[in-house]
Amino acid sequence: MNRFQIMILSVMVASLVGCSTPVSSYTTATATVLKVYTASDVAGHAFIAYVVNHNGVDVVISDTLARSSHKVGDTIQFMEMKMQLSGGQVKTIAYSILG
Repeated sequence: MNRFQIMILSVMVASLVGCSTPVSSYTTATATVLKVYTASDVAGHAFIAYVVNHNGVDVVISDTLARSSHKVGDTIQFMEMKMQLSGGQVKTIAYSILG
């Protein structure tokens, strides 16, 4: 997800919850895969996510397009996206795989 896509997503989320334009930022990082979650249905829809330890906390890195195939022990690169809504009253964080 590039910076433009993040901006569009932020504005869409803000409009859905009736908030002013959110403040967002992102950073990239790498970490070692600790656990892999996968699921699929009979129609071929797939889900992939990875658990990594980032800054001392286990977090779930989502692969929204379900195109990766990493295994436990692999190093992955991901984006950490932060967004503040309602003048900082609501703060969210999301993680998404890169590449």
